[in-house]
Amino acid sequence: MPEYKSNPESGRPTTDIPRLTAVRMVQQVLYKQRALDHSITTALPDLEERDRRFVQMLTLTTVRYYGVLSAMLDDLLQTPLLPAQVQTRCMLLCGLAQLFYLKTDAYAAVDTTVNMVKEGAHPRLANMANAVLRRADRERGRLLATYDQPRYLLPEWLWQQLVDAYGAQQAQAIVRAQTGVPPLDLTPFVANCTAMPYTTLPMQQLRLYDAGQIEALPGFDGGSWQVQDWAAALPVKLLGDMAGQTAIDACAAPGGKTVQLAKAGAEVTAIDIQEKRLQRLRDNARRLHCQVETVVADARHYKPEQPVDVVLLDAPCTATGIIRRHPDVAWQKTPDDVRRLVKVQADLLAHCAAWVKPGGLLMYSACSLLPVEGEQQIQAFLSTNSGFTRVSLADRLPEDLQYILTEHGDVRLLPCYFNDLGGMDGFFIACLQRNR
Repeated sequence: MPEYKSNPESGRPTTDIPRLTAVRMVQQVLYKQRALDHSITTALPDLEERDRRFVQMLTLTTVRYYGVLSAMLDDLLQTPLLPAQVQTRCMLLCGLAQLFYLKTDAYAAVDTTVNMVKEGAHPRLANMANAVLRRADRERGRLLATYDQPRYLLPEWLWQQLVDAYGAQQAQAIVRAQTGVPPLDLTPFVANCTAMPYTTLPMQQLRLYDAGQIEALPGFDGGSWQVQDWAAALPVKLLGDMAGQTAIDACAAPGGKTVQLAKAGAEVTAIDIQEKRLQRLRDNARRLHCQVETVVADARHYKPEQPVDVVLLDAPCTATGIIRRHPDVAWQKTPDDVRRLVKVQADLLAHCAAWVKPGGLLMYSACSLLPVEGEQQIQAFLSTNSGFTRVSLADRLPEDLQYILTEHGDVRLLPCYFNDLGGMDGFFIACLQRNR
């Protein structure tokens, strides 16, 4: 994109820099496959706090509703935009996001977007942009009724997989839940760990709303808690007291579950393939006053000196369960990614199983909604590994949480659970025991 400067004739800025920054980020994420988190980190530091919040909200909203906005835009365009006009398309998507989801004043949304198009790579499209956005404002009722539907919030292949797995009604509830802004969950390590008002969730988890800057919360510097969604905290909570036991966290970074294991009393070895990610884990463990051994290695090739009591494999996956936190996932993952990751998961399961002592446990989890990465993955493993038996997790859950169990006693968490409290991440958890 070109640099935008003041109009030399008027002396005033002709382009809204925060909106232009959001357009750049949307283009990077949706058309250049850049990670949304990375784009936000690199683009926002030079902006003032108010502008930074606006850019982040506009970018997240445009990416989150990309499927709906894109369908609306195609409906409104009399002539499709060319591939070379992707910058203009992103400007129009951001304009529509402001009109329909950020409730920006229609005049401001239209005017700022048209100005960007006028001074961008394709200035001749300014009149078209003006006509499209004004028509969108006039026809908002029709457009929302037609396109603001769960099936447009995901690519067709992913939507169909959810329908096949959970049925159309449940799939709609899942997708709707993933459009919400997630609250902040804390895993506490001491009693009365925060002075802020919070909601207590099952399994001793805390939930905060409108928490603000994480580093400024009471107890952060003292290591009283860590940020961790209820679903992500559950695999280790289901293990219970780990005092005196040895454990390996096979794909450990950024280290939330590693710290949980250590706080539960285990002697933990954390493995990750990237040194940079492991350094973040070490920093986290230091803040939370944990002793953890770290190893930079590919878990598919690592071999411990001796078997351990517990192996935790939070496997790399499509991350379709955390789209509400990372909406770019929906539009960057493909069926080929699913096939590749399923193979990686199977290899990891087969290799990590050898690290478990007789009688020990292999805890598998994945933040995916796709059964092929969860229920089917475990079934495939058990069909070729007679030395392991599934452990039902029913006895490890309170009575009011039995509904999260599958027919085989695994845990399947959906984003629409706890919906009245703000939902949760999607997760699958299974516990396997090595036969004595």
